[in-house]
Amino acid sequence: MTRATRHSRSRSVSRIAHLATAGALLFGGCKNLDIPDYQAGSIDDLTKGTPTATAVATAAQGLPIGTRAIQTGGAFGGGLVITFGVIGREGLVLNPTSGSALAPYFEAIDRSLGSGVWSSTYAGLRQATIVLKALDNVIGMTDADKEGIRGWTKTLMAYDLLLVIDVMDQSGAAIDVDRAIDDPLPAIVSKDQVFARIVLLLDQAKVHLQNAGTKLAFTPPKGFASFSTPAGLIMVNRAIRARVDVYMGNWAAALQSISESFIDANATLTLGAYNTYGSASADQVNPLYDPVPRTLYAYPTTITDARLRLDNTPDLRATTKTLPTPPLAYAGVTGTLKWNIYKAPDDGDPIIRNEELFLLRAEANFQLNNRVLALQDINFIRTTSGGLPAIADPGDPGMLDEILYNRRYSLLWEGAHRWIDARRYDRLLQLPRARVGDKIFPYSPLPDAECLPRSPQPPGCAIPAAL
Repeated sequence: MTRATRHSRSRSVSRIAHLATAGALLFGGCKNLDIPDYQAGSIDDLTKGTPTATAVATAAQGLPIGTRAIQTGGAFGGGLVITFGVIGREGLVLNPTSGSALAPYFEAIDRSLGSGVWSSTYAGLRQATIVLKALDNVIGMTDADKEGIRGWTKTLMAYDLLLVIDVMDQSGAAIDVDRAIDDPLPAIVSKDQVFARIVLLLDQAKVHLQNAGTKLAFTPPKGFASFSTPAGLIMVNRAIRARVDVYMGNWAAALQSISESFIDANATLTLGAYNTYGSASADQVNPLYDPVPRTLYAYPTTITDARLRLDNTPDLRATTKTLPTPPLAYAGVTGTLKWNIYKAPDDGDPIIRNEELFLLRAEANFQLNNRVLALQDINFIRTTSGGLPAIADPGDPGMLDEILYNRRYSLLWEGAHRWIDARRYDRLLQLPRARVGDKIFPYSPLPDAECLPRSPQPPGCAIPAAL
């Protein structure tokens, strides 16, 4: 084995997971994610001897730290929102001091593109697997308490897999994550197989939570404050399942999942589950918080593409989520809009929220030809969130255009939704190009760490053709 191959193998799925688990479990030992507990335990508390109820509960509480690293970036690098939000033309990264310019997003990609998302995903999944195994031997915990942690853990595992396949798409991903450090690498399986595992985990988690009684053995972080009981977590679980159903084109199943979620026309549209951040020692501030801005800008067409209100001002989502800022010209692109979504270092970013559920329901009803119901949800979001007037049925393709428009502005800078939606509906070529020659990339190849140790290399190691 060559030196390069040995190094690559050390960063592959199994080893990446082990490298990160220790730090994640230590941080997860906080009784409250706002105030670190410096007496928190280690992996040994779960894997050697008989784990205590306290050790397992604290580790379970820390699991969302892996999820937030996938979504917004962590120890392994860039996350879904920034990297693929830029590729999807929601935002720009303009950093004259970095020397990287916009080439990694708009000109040429390599296998490093999704490596941060990949590494964070499998670190989080490894931590979750350790928690699940510890439940088999824990002392001092009731069966209902164990079921609550199993349901919580499998829901987060499903969401983590959803994020990684959002990025990798046709490249596939690994789902057989219960591997020891010296085991053979798990197979890279197809997108359809990954989605099947996500559905399995979500449905297993729902049953676990149904058997968990009325309270949890741990306190979820503040981003889950509205859903801190087994019944509440079932609603989050079904909301995530609804997004998965829509992505899979299982429209009737999506409506069923939404009916079991927390969708509520009388609640704020911001109601939802969020990643949690903090400024205390050992915690992390939200990487999307950049008020100056230092590097993060909204894509210029965010304002010019917005629909107009009756007073001829743009959609409220465009004007409240961005603000004008002094122009910064760099690498042939000029940033004139800063983000106004994350207003404090500890603001959470959404995992899933009420507003998205209405748009998922609109899409499912549209695909089932329930046009009146679809239009009701579209107009609810248009008027409530965008300040736009209600519309009549615009026909086809106008109805789908309207759904995707509202998804773009309602979910702006939350999860690369514009890029994912454009790919789902074969509309990537409709994304704008800020400069002549800019390219659009449909998905990420597998990272080198998964490609170099394998012979033959999986098809997902090939760099996808740019559009």
